Amino acid sequence: MTKKSGFTLMELMIVVVIIGILASISIPGYQKTTRNNACRQARAQLIAFSGANTIWRAEQGRYYNSSGNLTVVNPGMSINLVSIKNMDFMYNYTSTTTYNATYKYTTAGVCDFTLDQTQVTDSSPLLATRNPSCAGTNCPD
Repeated sequence: MTKKSGFTLMELMIVVVIIGILASISIPGYQKTTRNNACRQARAQLIAFSGANTIWRAEQGRYYNSSGNLTVVNPGMSINLVSIKNMDFMYNYTSTTTYNATYKYTTAGVCDFTLDQTQVTDSSPLLATRNPSCAGTNCPD
């Protein structure tokens, strides 16, 4: 009598089920980590943009005056903000002393950051700044 070696169909099915269970546990965690990374990167880029626009104002006497997305802002200000996957950047110039810049996640409510820069008075060098803050409920600390 010859002895057959190998795996039975039942053993292979059990292995496939176990792999499926492990994937269903790990994939949502990976997706959340990816979203949180994008949110942190957006916050950091808005802070960097704020610094660049403050320098622009010190040199030019006004904030950068062309509203638009990264294709307008990067070459105009000679900076290199990178695009973030699933996030849209928008810059709105309102006057020589005010602007706002926004990163919005393409999925509503995930994380949105807005930076408002407003000079208190034309003669005052003090700026009232609302730092980038998380508007969504699933944002990182």
